[in-house]
Amino acid sequence: MENKDRLMRWAVPAVLSVAAISLNPYGPSLLVYPFKTTSIRALQNYVQEWQSPDFHQLQVQPFLWMMGLVVLAFTSSRSRLHPTEFVLFTGLGYMSLVAGRNIALFGLGLAPVLSRHADSSLDSLLTGSKPPQELPQRFTRWINLGLVCLVALGALVKAYTPLSAAPNEALVARQSPTGAIAYLLHERPAGPIFNEYNWGGYILWTLYPDYPSFVDGRTDLFDDQILEEYIQAWRADPGWEEVFARRGIRLAVLDPAAPLTRALIDAGWLTSYRDEQAIVLARPGTP
Repeated sequence: MENKDRLMRWAVPAVLSVAAISLNPYGPSLLVYPFKTTSIRALQNYVQEWQSPDFHQLQVQPFLWMMGLVVLAFTSSRSRLHPTEFVLFTGLGYMSLVAGRNIALFGLGLAPVLSRHADSSLDSLLTGSKPPQELPQRFTRWINLGLVCLVALGALVKAYTPLSAAPNEALVARQSPTGAIAYLLHERPAGPIFNEYNWGGYILWTLYPDYPSFVDGRTDLFDDQILEEYIQAWRADPGWEEVFARRGIRLAVLDPAAPLTRALIDAGWLTSYRDEQAIVLARPGTP
């Protein structure tokens, strides 16, 4: 009877959640949406965050350090390993090794687990068989207040840059084709456009609806066909002309060093705008 009650406590919310999620224009098909996104082959083949982490990069190695610390804490802890902790470690660890974008989830999910078992390990190491001595409440109150203030200060420092206009504008100017976008907004040549993947979000932000992006970071909205067409065209692989003809492309906003840039120039496309960051190429005869 106890097991039945426990099952019902899980089953009823699960059924209600499925029913609630299904109340949308797409119905129950939205339930498989995450799996559809993760099954796009082009993401795994060409987008770095969907690939396995490169542990030769220093910024990725703290993930390895945390995995090692968790294993060490598990083996030295006097606390019993709970099944959910094991599932979190193996599940999130597997997801992080398959796709680097999941490392953040590993850090968030395993931080409380590491804290619990590390506390148990250090407690047994420092106190041995003696019962732990608790600090007086007046000290712990000030310690906790200090930690809260330290975290709040760190959050404010971290938030200062993204909330400040000047650093954001400078970053956008360094990473986005601001000059090419200004040209398009002023001259308004006929589209549609083909754009660099990394610039898709900026183009969507600045030019929509006059110039919809060919591709951008909303990869969950694109299927393999569109992403593969983008790669085929950007690399100027055989058949890129058919991609442009099928999509009616009349403008291209590209990195001057992109393989497609040379192919378009060789094909007679005209340079409408160029700077160190971007080049705008127009099909001959485009008004």
